[in-house]
Amino acid sequence: MLIMKIDIFNHIYPDEYINAMGSIPDMIKNMANSLRALRDAEYRLSVMDKLGIDQEVLSLAMPAIDGLGMDEKSAKRITTEANNGIRNLVEKYKDRFLGIGTVSLSDPGFAADEVKRCVRDLGLSGIQIVSNVKGEPIDRPEMDEFYSILESVGSGLWIHPTFMASSYPWLKDYNADIMLGWDMDTTLALFRLFRSGILERHERLKIVVHHLGSIVPLLAGRISDFAMQDPTYAQTHKKNPLDVLKSLYVDTAEGMWEPWLRIALDFFGVEHVIFGTDYPWGSTEKIMDSIKRLSLDEAQAEKIYSANARKVLKTG
Repeated sequence: MLIMKIDIFNHIYPDEYINAMGSIPDMIKNMANSLRALRDAEYRLSVMDKLGIDQEVLSLAMPAIDGLGMDEKSAKRITTEANNGIRNLVEKYKDRFLGIGTVSLSDPGFAADEVKRCVRDLGLSGIQIVSNVKGEPIDRPEMDEFYSILESVGSGLWIHPTFMASSYPWLKDYNADIMLGWDMDTTLALFRLFRSGILERHERLKIVVHHLGSIVPLLAGRISDFAMQDPTYAQTHKKNPLDVLKSLYVDTAEGMWEPWLRIALDFFGVEHVIFGTDYPWGSTEKIMDSIKRLSLDEAQAEKIYSANARKVLKTG
């Protein structure tokens, strides 16, 4: 049987986003110039056809809008234009692309309103946030309404890593701030969502985490042990820590390193691992080769490649 393949986490710069900036930051300009797929949808489709990928769920490429150094009004305008651009790509190529909006939690009220606009008005399939808000955690009490709105509109949440706002000054050496720091920051964000109780209070919310859940699968036992030793845990949580952490969905980006993929699959289970490549940065062919070497049966492979994605996207 030919298995449908849906790439749930990959990135693009819509024209509307770039045009709204006026002055384009060097980081975005350099990436857009070096990676054709970030701007050229037709080229992207040709790569998908070559690799046998049926659909992509498009999300805005990094860096985070919070990190562009813009005033709040400009950042909000660019956010709405980015989301409009994703919608326009989906409308133009509706058989091949689905899309998710992006919001910043620096203004939770605006983020909640933009969620409703993205899902109800633009018809987007979910929302992307990054792993910290200008150095603040994503579980602050004023953000709870945002998660409630996501639940109420039936939207999934995609979590992408971003730069650690406060860390060693030498973390930028050798590109370590992205190579290592991003996974550390994602792990910290997931820990905060777990320990603050957000994952339990909003248990209907489906959360998709980039890069195989970062190092949560490796640290899960340590996180669980420390939580259970804390007398306040039972006062604020009803579920076993491991069960809460396993409720997350993770994509296969980083799956080019097969041992990492196997660890994540063993921890989260085949029901919660979803094909996602981080394209155009990730090595899609290596990720697919790693999945093939797992020796999954047809039903398991279908879950990873498309069935789990449809469950998160609520497309059947």
